[in-house]
Amino acid sequence: MAGPPQKAHPDPAAMPLQQRVVRGAGWVVAGSLLANGLGAVKLIVLARLLSPEDFGLFGIVLLATVTVSTFSRTGFETALIQRPEGTADYLDTAWTVQVLRGLLRGGLLFAAAPLIASFFAEPSVVPLLRVAALAPVLQGFGNIGVLYFRKELQFRRQFYYDLPGTLSSFLVGVGLAWATRSVWALVGAQVAQMTARCIASYAFHPYRPSLRCEVHKLAWLFRYGRWMLGSSVLHLLDTRGPDAIIGRVLGATPLGLYRIARRVAGDHMVAVVGVAYRVLMPTFAKVQTEPERLTRAFLSAFQVITCVTVPLSLFVLFAGQELITAVLGAQWEAAVPAARILAVLSCLHAVAAVGRPLFWGTGKPHLAFMVSLVDLLGMAAVIYPLTVRYGINGVAASAVVGAAVALPVWMMAMAKTPVTRVGLLKAIVPAVVLGLCVAAAASLGRLLPSPAPLVTVIWQAGAALLLCGAGAWLTERLLGRGPLVEGRRLLRSLKARPAAASDEA
Repeated sequence: MAGPPQKAHPDPAAMPLQQRVVRGAGWVVAGSLLANGLGAVKLIVLARLLSPEDFGLFGIVLLATVTVSTFSRTGFETALIQRPEGTADYLDTAWTVQVLRGLLRGGLLFAAAPLIASFFAEPSVVPLLRVAALAPVLQGFGNIGVLYFRKELQFRRQFYYDLPGTLSSFLVGVGLAWATRSVWALVGAQVAQMTARCIASYAFHPYRPSLRCEVHKLAWLFRYGRWMLGSSVLHLLDTRGPDAIIGRVLGATPLGLYRIARRVAGDHMVAVVGVAYRVLMPTFAKVQTEPERLTRAFLSAFQVITCVTVPLSLFVLFAGQELITAVLGAQWEAAVPAARILAVLSCLHAVAAVGRPLFWGTGKPHLAFMVSLVDLLGMAAVIYPLTVRYGINGVAASAVVGAAVALPVWMMAMAKTPVTRVGLLKAIVPAVVLGLCVAAAASLGRLLPSPAPLVTVIWQAGAALLLCGAGAWLTERLLGRGPLVEGRRLLRSLKARPAAASDEA
């Protein structure tokens, strides 16, 4: 089955680029809202039913899974999306490597489970890892044809493709948590999601891959993918390295607290940036030969993203105490200081987030690699002593150090693109204004009388929305800038000739 009938909808490949981005962004936002909404509900339910130790054990499972995945990453899908000319002839070669990679990942996790459990002194991790090893195998057998949903900005079909996995993860995770009150709920949700995605990939795209590998095509894919592999390894060490250190030095319970702190402080940033990557990377690839359009599109996207992520991060910084205890429960109060520190990290990452799809979409993946390397080195220089002295708060602080050191390097990398520093500084002004509004609102909301932390959070959130609305109106009136203005400019910057016809298989 090739998915929902297409005759009732215009052919996306025949639309102008502006219209494709508008329609695509709408579907991506809808998918992100659904996925993150269900994810937030699942997190709240599981946080109240499971213990910090359960989250810590799953953190070890996830760390092992992501590590094996990253060190075997090929970057082939990104290479095929970025490649402007026809890519259909490369699909079988890429899929063959994908299948072999999935089998390798699953086999390594299954075989290495006792060693991983011994490293973290957690023998109960062995059966968890061996069941979780099914997930990468299922992922490897997924239909590679679905990459065209992103390449051709067909995000309506991407939405339908993602939906079964999102629903399966939610239903299985919540159901198992209610029935077992154990870490198996988290593992089961992961396997269920990958099972649903594998089935959906064949239901929603007509391409049927076959095992075939052509050496010259494989060589081209590896030439691009090597930078993706390098960036992915650095990103893994930067984001998951702290988990390994916490699990080894401090234990499973602190790891569970840190994972919750990271989710509270960073889930909004991950969600917004995830939407941006899915839309902007193929969009930047479409206009990579037109510097003026590329610059306008980037600066507009940069402003919209920072205007959303920076205020949300500062809300966690100033209202984290009430937010965590009211929503997740008092058993997670020890995660509050780390969450506040990681909120600063989210602000720094929000600034640099749009650079990655720009580098990838314009064929400069080495710039993303360079920024990630400096970030990792900055964190690695201080993480161990800070962890030993300050626990998970020290781990969070070391991540902030790495991001702060990498920010000037990101600015230098941006100098190798058509985007100017002056343009970047002007574009971030509205985000700073909205961030100050949130800080003031969260501080004032705490002064209002309330019988419970949840009421305080509601006061703070309401005040933040009112002040941010006023701040956005003022920046647009006085500076001609703001998220709504820049959203419209983003769409106008992409309005030009009709896009080329799709080479979808």
